[in-house]
Amino acid sequence: KKKLNNTIPVGFSDLAGKNIIIDGANILHECSSATKQLELNPLKKYIQELESANVGSLSIVFDASTQHKFSKEDAVEFISMINDNKSNYTLAPKATEADSIVLNIAHKTESIVITNDFYDDYKEKLPEAYNWFKSNHITASHVMGIWSMNTTNSNEFMNE
Repeated sequence: KKKLNNTIPVGFSDLAGKNIIIDGANILHECSSATKQLELNPLKKYIQELESANVGSLSIVFDASTQHKFSKEDAVEFISMINDNKSNYTLAPKATEADSIVLNIAHKTESIVITNDFYDDYKEKLPEAYNWFKSNHITASHVMGIWSMNTTNSNEFMNE
């Protein structure tokens, strides 16, 4: 009998002590109401909730073009946020796919990936990193100003 991958909720407290890496542009698109302009405050709230849960480490990788998708005020704050956290927050180099950086970092640091992308195009390009991702990822939703997270029962970190 085939085992179904059921979606299960993930609480912030479930991530205590775990290394986390966020696909920054992906999550910014999730929490922004205007598709042409990203909003920084929901991401900042999400970061605060993760930090309050005492995650082991928190890293964020953004696409190179992300900074150009904010209002002028948010763009200045975004660049400041990156500069103040250079060891953990980064912009991917131009002409580089941030997704591959996220997957590589996740694999090498044994981090849980938070993204709503399933990275299927990396099955063959980065098989080891993709295999790590398959059992160590979370999807995030931002609805009515509230962040929620889900994963499937096939994710290893939920069994620890």
